[in-house]
Amino acid sequence: MNANKPSREESIFLAKAAQAAERYKEMVDFMKTLVLSITPAAELTEEERNLVSSAYKNMIGPLRTGWCIVSAIEKKENDGEDEKRAAIVRAYKLDLESNMSHVCNDILGLLESNLLPSAAASDSRVFYLKMKGDYIRYLLKFAVGDDRKISADAAMEAYTAAQDIAVVDLAPSSPIRLGLILNFSVFCHEILNEPDKACDMAKQGIEEAIAEIKTLAEPPNKDTTLIIQLLRDNLSSWTTEVSLYVLSGKRRTLIICLSEPKVKILVDRDPIKTSFEKWAKSSHFSRTIVKGPDTTTWIWNLHADAHDFDSYTSDLEEIF
Repeated sequence: MNANKPSREESIFLAKAAQAAERYKEMVDFMKTLVLSITPAAELTEEERNLVSSAYKNMIGPLRTGWCIVSAIEKKENDGEDEKRAAIVRAYKLDLESNMSHVCNDILGLLESNLLPSAAASDSRVFYLKMKGDYIRYLLKFAVGDDRKISADAAMEAYTAAQDIAVVDLAPSSPIRLGLILNFSVFCHEILNEPDKACDMAKQGIEEAIAEIKTLAEPPNKDTTLIIQLLRDNLSSWTTEVSLYVLSGKRRTLIICLSEPKVKILVDRDPIKTSFEKWAKSSHFSRTIVKGPDTTTWIWNLHADAHDFDSYTSDLEEIF
């Protein structure tokens, strides 16, 4: 191997080795070296493109989950009386935000300077525009003021540009097109606070994909099937009411009644799963589960040594 810079094939091999070893920072470095040596003069292969995506996704994923958990802790500390603890956790959250910004801005810079200019094929262009929208969306979690407005507009522009290409050039059951719909609808729901638009987008994507799949001789690939299910899960989550009751006269008991799709989402998917488990472990509740044919009811009893019932219920509402 060249002592100074690995070849294209060597970069791919090393990136896969780093991925297997869960050394994602090094995986990013190997793929970034490849991108800078190949693009924008030439386009990445599908395998190379997916390795770039996987490298950065595995870098940003734990940071996003950590930020959600630390933000919940910060909220609880801000409601308390220990200003020093609140300041410490606030500083830690800012450190996480700095790390998130570094990862997001790194890939966003690479997309602008190399990946998008090299993307001649429609699937590549949609893939990279979706990535651009995604990483701006991650930054929007903690952006404020004018920065938030500018970033939201930039994410919308990227997602919309990707959608304009996808509806013309990509099949309705294409995993790239469906992945775009999945993330664009999340952006509409979480960032723009437009649940109706998010639901309509997800529903239309599912219906168009299913209609095409019915005409195909071969079954859809596993990525298509998975993304359709994720769209269905989101649609169920967004259209399902969460019933949160505090029994009259029993201020130490909380009852949560959820439809089955909502329970599945809470239990099976990050970052909600991580946030919920963190809340449950740090709270002072014992839990009883009563399963019905269509619903699951969780009954939480506050331990005798715990106080401030309302703070626990407000934390839970934040997670839901």
